[in-house]
This record gives sequence, structure tokens and C-alpha cells, in this order.
Amino acid sequence: MEDTFGMAAAVAMLMKSTQPGRYDNEYTQFETLRKLRAAYSNFYHASATSANTAMTLGRDTAKSFLTTCPTQSMWFERFAKGCLKRMGQEVRQDLAVSIHVMKALQELLENEWHASLEDEKERVKLALIGAYSITAFAGSFRGHEVFLVDTHGLLK
Repeated sequence: MEDTFGMAAAVAMLMKSTQPGRYDNEYTQFETLRKLRAAYSNFYHASATSANTAMTLGRDTAKSFLTTCPTQSMWFERFAKGCLKRMGQEVRQDLAVSIHVMKALQELLENEWHASLEDEKERVKLALIGAYSITAFAGSFRGHEVFLVDTHGLLK
């Protein structure tokens, strides 16, 4: 007895789909179910079974891996595609920070600045938070991109 098609992972995904989700209390979104497949695949590829059967094509940076992982089978691919088509996919993108929210944040920082007249470290921290948030807002940057800004060029 062996699960070569990924039936165990499919049953786990179906069971998980009946549980309440974060956005909808009736069922879990497909994006959450996909994580079960990835977890199963990662566990399989870290196991001794996979180490004995893994094959690689290519060298250096361009490589293709041949696997016997059940969640990579043709049957499981079709199962996952069917789940996606039946369940649909609800995408909730991050919303941009509005100018009103940014003004309110700057006012809070300024109030804290005036309240910490004696504490120099606190004032430096507040100034850095303010500069970071204004730079991110004005440049439409994401979190890590602010650190890539050339401050010398920005001053010019």
C-alpha cells in the first residue's frame, strides 16, 4: 500500500477547506489550502525517501529536479486546479496609507517629541521613525526599499 498520487494530501486539503477561515466563517480560502501542499512537498523532499530517488538535470545555476513526490503528480495537479476553479480566489491587497493617516502619524510623533524634552535617545528614535515613514510615503516605497534610498542624492 502506497500513496503515489497524493491522496493523503488531497484529503487533508479537503478537510481543511471545511474549517472556518480568516475572512469567511464558512470555509477556508484556496491560498490557505495551497500551504498544505507546500508543507507536504517540503517534508517529502527533506525525507530519506526523496534523497534516494532525487535526480537533477543541469549544472551550476540552471537546474531541473525530477521528483517522485505525490503532490507533484499529474493527478494532484488536476485536483489542485479543480479546487481553485470551484473555490475561486479572493485577493486582498495591502491598501496604501492615506495622506490623512500620515498626517495623524506625524502629529503623534510630534506630540511625543515635545513630551520627551529630557530624553535625547527617545527624540532620536522619534526623528528616525518620522524620517522613515515620510520617506516611504513620499517615495511610495515598501518597507525594505526605504533603506536603499541614497540620502546624499535625496538631500541634493
